[in-house]
Amino acid sequence: MAIVGLLFSCNKESEPPLYLVIPIVNELEPQSKIINWGEMTAEEKRQYPLRGFVINSYEDFPNEENLEMKDLQLLDIDFSKYTLLVQYKRIPGIIKSHHYCWMFDNGMERYEFQASFNIVRFDADNDPNEDLFTYYRAAIIVNKIMPDKEVVFTTSY
Repeated sequence: MAIVGLLFSCNKESEPPLYLVIPIVNELEPQSKIINWGEMTAEEKRQYPLRGFVINSYEDFPNEENLEMKDLQLLDIDFSKYTLLVQYKRIPGIIKSHHYCWMFDNGMERYEFQASFNIVRFDADNDPNEDLFTYYRAAIIVNKIMPDKEVVFTTSY
């Protein structure tokens, strides 16, 4: 039994960490808009999709009228060296601050772009603004990732 325990304990130090934090090359100015979700029609709500994009060339920019990316298309990004990551989220309340983290998940063998927010949330029982959300676009430039690699977009608040 002792030998089996020794064999398992020796391997732990050679394992990579579960998450490897990777430097962000450039954090781009976020865009946000306060929306009253409770007063919108179903058609109006469809104008605020929750999406994430991995952009490795100017041809990769989505052609969707509801997503404003013209300012990002005007940037002089060297796509031979870099990848642009863009995510659109709907956050309950008002965003006071944000923090982005770019990492590799060794357990799932995929990349993760995590956006964390400090928010002011409204009390559903006492506040008439309970249906206010922030529609938020986060964008970062990272070192080139190959198109076959999976990227997930996560949010916490």
